[in-house]
Amino acid sequence: MAYPVKFIPWDKGNGFTVMLSGVSGVISEGNTKEEAIRMIIDAFALMADVYLGEKKIINPAPEPKDGEELVSIPLVLALKIILRNEMIREGITQRELGSRLGMSPQLASQTFNLCRPRTNVDTLLKAFRAIGKEVRISID
Repeated sequence: MAYPVKFIPWDKGNGFTVMLSGVSGVISEGNTKEEAIRMIIDAFALMADVYLGEKKIINPAPEPKDGEELVSIPLVLALKIILRNEMIREGITQRELGSRLGMSPQLASQTFNLCRPRTNVDTLLKAFRAIGKEVRISID
């Protein structure tokens, strides 16, 4: 999963404002391009968590426009977004999914929180199976 971003250099040349396409309200900045990328990923996770909390689907990334670059979304974050999208489509709450996985409601909330990057990939794969979905990874 990758989203297009636009880097806007600061006037003094010592930093960037960065805007992510495809999810309204995702904007950040950094003193270096690398820092701006880290910050836009954090901003994306926060905004996606808000949208998903409101039962709004996070759409796939749009095609990049002129002047935009693709920024890869970390695997765990991408899997959580896809999982939460599928939960919304199927009408499954975090509490219900946690119950299916034998988790307390608190643990389920922590596990599927987009801003907590340390969730185990195997746990996410089990969660997909618990909602009747399989994850397939392909390399082109």
